[in-house]
Amino acid sequence: MSALTVHTPQQAPDRAPEPRRRLVALPRPRLRRAPSVVHGVVALAGLGAIILGQLAMSMAIGEGAYEISALQSTSAQLSREQQTLQERLDTLQSPQQVSLAAESLGMVQGQASQFLQLSTGAVLGGPDALHMQQPATSTDGGLLVANELVQSTDAAPQTPVAAEEPVEPEPYPGMLLPVEGVAPAVGG
Repeated sequence: MSALTVHTPQQAPDRAPEPRRRLVALPRPRLRRAPSVVHGVVALAGLGAIILGQLAMSMAIGEGAYEISALQSTSAQLSREQQTLQERLDTLQSPQQVSLAAESLGMVQGQASQFLQLSTGAVLGGPDALHMQQPATSTDGGLLVANELVQSTDAAPQTPVAAEEPVEPEPYPGMLLPVEGVAPAVGG
């Protein structure tokens, strides 16, 4: 027949008995004291110092900006003054002004270059330029050659100068005279 198999429950291996856990009460929490007034005063003083520092920095930066603005305007003014003085210098250095100043001092233009050819004994060069010179100004005081730098905007417009017939200079001893019937060479 059938044999019944009997199962016997297996026993769990021996375990060490667990120690019993003990509940321990925590100490009572201490009552927190309210923050002292000193801490509040220190925090507010720090905050005030930060705000005052920011204000001081803003004022310093603003003051520096005003100084920079003043220096830039001074620089622009000096630049304009330099430009005005440079234009004035350019006007005074123009050939017409130099010629007028020389004439007012009694100076005359130099002679055209003349050369003596030794082999033939001939004198080469232009006529005597000291006595055949033409002034730089017309009879009414205007310049014969227009100059933008010299002419002012408020000056009256100059009238054209009528062509005058050149006047022959008085001969003097040692003056080179052109040969009769031959036109004088101009400019050498």
